[in-house]
Amino acid sequence: MDYGFWLKKAVSLYIHPLTIAMEAITFGVVLIGFSRRRSKKASGPRAEKIRRLAGDIGVGLTIFGVFFLFLCSIKPVADPLIFALEKQYPPPRTEHTSEMAGLRPAFIVVLAGGARFDPDKPPTSQPSYETGARVLEGVRLSRFFPDAKVVFTGSPNENEAMTRFAGALGLDTDRIVNETESRDTKDHPVMLKPILGESEFLLVTSGSHMPRAVGLFEGQGLKPIPFACDFWVWPRFGEENPYEPKNMIPRMEALEMTHKAFHEYLGIAWAKWAGQFPAPPSVPIAELPSGDLGSGGSPAATAVPERPPVIEL
Repeated sequence: MDYGFWLKKAVSLYIHPLTIAMEAITFGVVLIGFSRRRSKKASGPRAEKIRRLAGDIGVGLTIFGVFFLFLCSIKPVADPLIFALEKQYPPPRTEHTSEMAGLRPAFIVVLAGGARFDPDKPPTSQPSYETGARVLEGVRLSRFFPDAKVVFTGSPNENEAMTRFAGALGLDTDRIVNETESRDTKDHPVMLKPILGESEFLLVTSGSHMPRAVGLFEGQGLKPIPFACDFWVWPRFGEENPYEPKNMIPRMEALEMTHKAFHEYLGIAWAKWAGQFPAPPSVPIAELPSGDLGSGGSPAATAVPERPPVIEL
């Protein structure tokens, strides 16, 4: 049993803006209720002190939860969080043939991002919003590269939804390769490595998801060519005053953006902690000029600045 996988999933359920806010508010209300409860028997000073402390903590948690939820639901907070992810891999401009001329991908890899699969639904209603945007981009790129296979990777239901949607968009099913064993982003490069081999391939996923996806693929020794899509903020970040009154009104769109940013930052932190990202390249020590070498040909000892005197009181 993969305990790390289930621990990550359990933690990710509780470390999101709405969940954090609701947990804080709920515990705060419970503590306030406990502090207001009075027993029929006279309580001692210790019990009264505990009640007062519980009430103070409850009020603090409730205020924190409401204020935290407000901050996560406004654009001045949500936009920078999501833009910091999206700006890392801006999409190549496919209308400029010079940027596409040198590419000869054998595969176009499209990562799943959830599904609402039901065989009775029309194909356009089966993938989630994120998955649908990624499939659209994969089909669009398939027209630039007619010899490339389109690889859909995710759960069986996600694959079925993606395949049906792509077929409805006119993609020949003979060009589709399905990988159905992946449970999350970490599994995609592991399961795809035998399929991709050393071939050149394009990686298609949402702009906010691309930094984590690229890191995990490179951690498996693969070299993806990122083609991000499904952007929330890029490239228009900072063009309007974020502190206009309309931007200070809480909105579900901003809360969803903050939620996705939290999810990605948590996933990146987990992947780095678990050693799933490639190790940073070692920086070679620059050679010192000849004037800094001692008579023996080795670098002279670097002078250590003298410490200031310690004044004892």
